[in-house]
Amino acid sequence: PTEMAKGMHQVQSMTDKSVDSMKVLDQSTKMAVASNSQVNETVAVGVGIVNAFGMSMDDLSTVYDKLFKVIDIGDVSMQDMYQSMGTLTTSAVRANVPFDEMLGQLSFLTTNGLDATSAITALARAYDGIYEKSDKFKELGIDVFDSVTGEARKTTDYTKVQMNRGVT
Repeated sequence: PTEMAKGMHQVQSMTDKSVDSMKVLDQSTKMAVASNSQVNETVAVGVGIVNAFGMSMDDLSTVYDKLFKVIDIGDVSMQDMYQSMGTLTTSAVRANVPFDEMLGQLSFLTTNGLDATSAITALARAYDGIYEKSDKFKELGIDVFDSVTGEARKTTDYTKVQMNRGVT
């Protein structure tokens, strides 16, 4: 009961009143059981991601499915995500890195020897570097920001352009 109360408090503090709190709590509880973690941790991670990436709460189940895949194939726990995911998602959103790309990179790094905390920190720094050093990228002919909208382009967009140019 106490864990559920903490989870509900987390849901209510991270969502607006139009959200079905019981549905969010139910999905978060299932993820907590599957990932052997606390409900309030899964709420903080899942709802935090939904909010950061501008998704709908209807996407929460899909977010949890993808997070579970990362936990399953990578060397990452929900506790690791709870401790550091806010920093990573903030950096990823600022650099316009898509959610799926972020998770794929996290899985790659953790399955290739980096512990979760180091992988999350490395990715956040890389995303911050892309965003903060966009002028240096521009000198190399890599446009990090869209020239029309001024928004950060997805990393996959400018990576593909450079690969097509033969730049690696």
